[in-house]
Amino acid sequence: MADGRVYTGRQALEAGLVDELGTLDDAVAQAAELGGISGTPQVIELTPPQTLYDMLMGFQSRGSFLRRKSG
Repeated sequence: MADGRVYTGRQALEAGLVDELGTLDDAVAQAAELGGISGTPQVIELTPPQTLYDMLMGFQSRGSFLRRKSG
């Protein structure tokens, strides 16, 4: 299986590589349930640096490199 092939979700399911198919929201909800999080979980996404300067300065020039996902 680990020979560089790309699998569709359905193929991965049939091969036993994943437990079920779903969306990102489904995955977040299940992770929250497994982690014992009550209510709506907060998702924090990393944002890539905008410039070489940002990369060199560790994102400090434009504030935090973490942002909360809205919605």
